[in-house]
Amino acid sequence: MSPSLETVREVVRACGLDLTFFMSKFDDSNVTIIDHHLQMTPAERFTDLVARVRFHDRRTRRTTATLTNFVPYRPDEILDVLERHKVL
Repeated sequence: MSPSLETVREVVRACGLDLTFFMSKFDDSNVTIIDHHLQMTPAERFTDLVARVRFHDRRTRRTTATLTNFVPYRPDEILDVLERHKVL
């Protein structure tokens, strides 16, 4: 599988988060979004990701004062992990 689970875990940890697994009832509500992203090139998906992160950051900056467990995204660390694993 590419990228490997270990690579995904490193990217998630670079965001200051942890990857957890659990079982739940099947939910296909995101199938359309997933299918759309699978039709994109890696560069298009990355551009979309950056746009979403920037949107999230702008939104979060407005509400950071009320958050107690805020974990900022670290794009530089994410890019380092992706480059180290030759994903980019």
